[in-house]
This record gives sequence, structure tokens and C-alpha cells, in this order.
Amino acid sequence: MGIINQADGAGQIDIGGKVSPVSYHVIARDAEGAAAKQVHIELSLPRDWLVAHGFKRQAVLIRENGARTEVRADSQVDVSDPISIVLASDPTDVASENELSSAFPELKVH
Repeated sequence: MGIINQADGAGQIDIGGKVSPVSYHVIARDAEGAAAKQVHIELSLPRDWLVAHGFKRQAVLIRENGARTEVRADSQVDVSDPISIVLASDPTDVASENELSSAFPELKVH
């Protein structure tokens, strides 16, 4: 799968009802099979900040357009983990460029 488009966004992360501003990265790739594209979102946050905010393994990212997307770490986060933790969403399949630009307006599709 080749990367077709990437974009940064500014949103908020909701950890157990506590909301804080964050930046995130949207990545769209060519998909195999029926879907035209596959999109996922990633963000990196400091481990100590996550632990201090009560993060265990998953949270909700509130994107620029207000859409809520679940993001998670590979495993439960604690102080023995690396200093920076990557949170990622599950991949989303989109069938067309129109669906891509509607669902992920952060990606500027030409």
C-alpha cells in the first residue's frame, strides 16, 4: 500500500471526561480489495502526561470537524513504557475521493 495523502490536524483528546488540546496526523493509503482508500489517525503524546491524566489504553480523539474517533495504545501505558506513546485509530475504508474528503476534511483532495 502506498501513501496517497497525509495531513495534520488540531483537536482534543478525551481521557475519562478530561479534555485537552492535541495535534494529530491523518494518513490515507491505497487499499486492497473493494475499498479505494484506507485511512487511520495517529498521535504521539508524552507517557508521563498520559499517566498523569489517567490514560490506560484508549481514549477518544475529537477531530477538527467534531468527529469522535477512538484511539488506543498497543498495550496498557505505565511509567515503564517509552517516553513517547503513539496512539492510533483502527483503519477506516473509504470507497471514493468524495467519501474521503467528506469523512476526513483534514486531507485536501484535489
